[in-house]
Amino acid sequence: MKELHLADKNHLVDLEGIRYKRKKPVLKLQCKMTSKGCHIRPEYFEQQILDLQEKGLLKKGVFAVNAYTVLRRRSIDEKETIMRSWGPTEYRYREAIEIELYYLGE
Repeated sequence: MKELHLADKNHLVDLEGIRYKRKKPVLKLQCKMTSKGCHIRPEYFEQQILDLQEKGLLKKGVFAVNAYTVLRRRSIDEKETIMRSWGPTEYRYREAIEIELYYLGE
C-alpha cells in the first residue's frame, strides 16, 4: 500500500514525487495510537479494512484500496480494555489519527 501526502487541496503526492488527482476517498478510518507522533504503517489499520470487507461495507479483494494519506492527528487520553485469550488487556490511547483510503487504479 502506497503512502500519499497532501500536495494541495486537489492533489496527492507519493514519496517519489508522483502527483495524483485527489478523488473521493474509498473510505475514511480513525486509528487510535498508544504513542504520539509515530510513523503510520498500513499494518495499524489493515484489520479494520478486513473487518469492513467481511461485513460487506467495502469491496473484497486486494485491490479495494491501494493508497492512504494521514489527514489529521489529535491528542486524546482514553483507556480501553480488550478481552484477549489470556485475559483482559488495557490500552491507553494517546493519539487519534484520521486516514483516507484511495484506489489509484492499476
